[in-house]
Amino acid sequence: MGTVAANMAGFILSPGGGYYNARIFTGPKYQKAFEDLRQGYSEFGLGVQTGVDLPFESTGYQGGIPTQAGKIMQFAIGQFDTYTPLEMAQYVSTIANGGYRLAPHLLQSVHAPSSNPNELGPTIYTDKPKVLNTIKNTKSQLKIVHQGFYLVTHAAAGTGAQLGTGANVKYKIAAKTGTAQIDALKDPNLYNKTAVAYAPYDNPQIAVSIVVPSIKSGEPNLDAALDIFKAYDKLYHYTK
Repeated sequence: MGTVAANMAGFILSPGGGYYNARIFTGPKYQKAFEDLRQGYSEFGLGVQTGVDLPFESTGYQGGIPTQAGKIMQFAIGQFDTYTPLEMAQYVSTIANGGYRLAPHLLQSVHAPSSNPNELGPTIYTDKPKVLNTIKNTKSQLKIVHQGFYLVTHAAAGTGAQLGTGANVKYKIAAKTGTAQIDALKDPNLYNKTAVAYAPYDNPQIAVSIVVPSIKSGEPNLDAALDIFKAYDKLYHYTK
C-alpha cells in the first residue's frame, strides 16, 4: 500500500535493498492523492455520515492535508484520519455484503395500539433497507478482500487468530484488527485497539465494530468481538 500511495502522490522511489529511498513532494499531485484516498474511503462509509436514523450524527476527525509528506503513508493504512465505531461498522458491512453501503437504523417498525397486550397492533411503518451507494470494485477484487479478512482469523499468524481457531472455528468469523499508537513520543506502548468483523464469512448476517482505547496489553477488542458473536449465535443459532 505504501508504494501505491507514493505513486499516487508523485514520489520518486528507488530500491534500497529491503527498503525504498524516496524523493517526496507536497505539490498538487500529493494533495490530490489525499483527496482521492478520502473519496475512496468515503464510498465504504469512512469519514462521512452513515445515514443512521437519529436527529444528528458526528463523523470522525479529518486531519486535512498535512505538510509532512510522509503522513500519506500512515493515511494509506488508516492511521491519520479517525472514524467512529459506526462508520467502521458500515465499512465492514459494505465489504461483507458485496459492496452495498447500507444506512444503519435503530427503528424497525411502528405499530398502532393493540387491544391485546401480548400482540403488536397494525403496522404503520416498516423500515426498508436504504442503499446509499454501491462501491466500484469488481467481484473478483472483493473476493480477494474477503480472503484477506478470512486469513486474519484463520491463518496461524493472523492477528485475529483467536476468533477463528480451536472451538471458535464454528462461528465462521472474518475480521480485520487495528493497533494504533496514541502518542508514540509520550508512551510508545499505549494503543487504541480496534476490530471490525463479520460472520458467517460464507453468508454474512452480522457486522461488528469494536474500539477499545488506551490499551497496553492483551486483546480486549477481540474478546469483545467474540462475546458479541457468541451472543448473536445464542439468539439466532447461525452456527447450526
